[in-house]
Amino acid sequence: MLRLSVLPDYGGRLCSVYYRPLSLELLETEFIHGPRKSLLIHGGWCAAFPSLLADGEVISKASWEAEVTEQSDERVTLRLWCLVERVSQKVDGMVREMPGPILVERFVRMIAGESAVTVEDVLTNRNSWPMPVTWSGVISLRAQAGDRAVLPVDSVTVQRGVGPVGNELDFGLLVATPYQAMAKNLREGWLGMRLAAAPVDIRFTFPLELLPHAVVAAQRDDEHPGEDAFRFQPLATPGPVADDTRDGALRLPPKTPVSLPMRLEVAPGIITGGDWSRPGLQLAKLITDQHVPMGRLALWRVGEHVVVVKTHALLAMLLPEVDGDMLVTPEDLPAANLLICSQALPAGMLPQLVQRSAARFVGPATLRQALLGQDTAADRSVALSPGARVDLPGFGVLATPAHDDYADERLGYLVQADHLTFYHPGPTTFLGEFGPIGEQFHPQLVLLPLGRMTLPDAVHAAKLLQPRVVVPLGPEHAEQDFVQRCRAQHVSFAVRTLHRAEGVLFDGWKLNPLE
Repeated sequence: MLRLSVLPDYGGRLCSVYYRPLSLELLETEFIHGPRKSLLIHGGWCAAFPSLLADGEVISKASWEAEVTEQSDERVTLRLWCLVERVSQKVDGMVREMPGPILVERFVRMIAGESAVTVEDVLTNRNSWPMPVTWSGVISLRAQAGDRAVLPVDSVTVQRGVGPVGNELDFGLLVATPYQAMAKNLREGWLGMRLAAAPVDIRFTFPLELLPHAVVAAQRDDEHPGEDAFRFQPLATPGPVADDTRDGALRLPPKTPVSLPMRLEVAPGIITGGDWSRPGLQLAKLITDQHVPMGRLALWRVGEHVVVVKTHALLAMLLPEVDGDMLVTPEDLPAANLLICSQALPAGMLPQLVQRSAARFVGPATLRQALLGQDTAADRSVALSPGARVDLPGFGVLATPAHDDYADERLGYLVQADHLTFYHPGPTTFLGEFGPIGEQFHPQLVLLPLGRMTLPDAVHAAKLLQPRVVVPLGPEHAEQDFVQRCRAQHVSFAVRTLHRAEGVLFDGWKLNPLE
């Protein structure tokens, strides 16, 4: 069922767990060749250092001894061991090192017919007094877009990066990496991963009474997707590193072994999710809290064609999708000033939107009529037709035509925020108006939806609009095809893709990461 590879000389590390039924490698392990023929190994499944020392994971780098203690047709056990000769703790705000021999043993066990491996770390304090330590096991699992980490908590706290709130983290949405989230006070002693490309789940179990918290980290690299990984790390302390090992950390009694068994299982349906908040709420909070300097424009992609824009004084959502999968909905941004719609929204959506958002609705006349028909105040909506515009202090919206196969009116929008101009034509077929819009308004940034236009038409439309930067909005394969076609034709504008949940800051010339 499983095939293991273990490297005693590199911290007793499991560098490979291979699931035979699906020919699936589960661990992400990175081998780095250093100077003088040295080899560094990151990832895999290892034990973290039992101290607060800043020099890293001591025992995950040490050379361990190893022996096979049991081997038969029914089961196999591998014993690895090393001696940690120093630990540290925080005293009066300072990390102080002290001698403290601790024997660390690692037992790796497999049983025939089970698609599981158990790793039991046993810590024996050889001192005559108790030793407080910060200990954990760390496992790096290969990940790709669509894979989800599932944790038995109501929500996680984002420590670094942009990510969702809830107990389910979609790897494809964690675009700001390295990403790190803290799960405190787990209800059950497990962390799970639900694979998108395989009909199995991965469950990582451990003793909850010793390790009640966990960190989930993610590393994503678009240039080297084979190195993408979720890293799970159960902890004894309610933080990635304990503020003080004497308060809440793992305490080792003298001369008494403490066992910390962990088990990795692979099977269908072994993860239970439960109720959690929607993934976009953390992104909505980040948008609300984001400071935008004057003369800049912040943008977030929150759906296939949907963007949220923010200036130093105004927040707006552009083209909410009626039937799309939006990370952030209008109700998630109650402080939004404008909700700019390409089409009329379903009548059943409007009462909730009006009640939960203070935004003014901008869109075709049919949208305003529907709002007025539900006794919404007249100043809550503005009806536009192609060529008409609405102006707010520092923010102007000009409606442009949009064409598709539907009979009802659709609009695109040219937006001017201070001295910055961007154009979102909406999901539309190729328009003869693209040339005049480019010649008259010269939009600096074009958010170009793909799908209604052929890719050659989309490239031609971008050329006619004469922008400085184009952001294609569509399925990932279509966006990459658009990028390749633009490169092949040596276009005069820059092309920048935006992942869902990604935010950028536009300065009139290029898109920069948000601070």
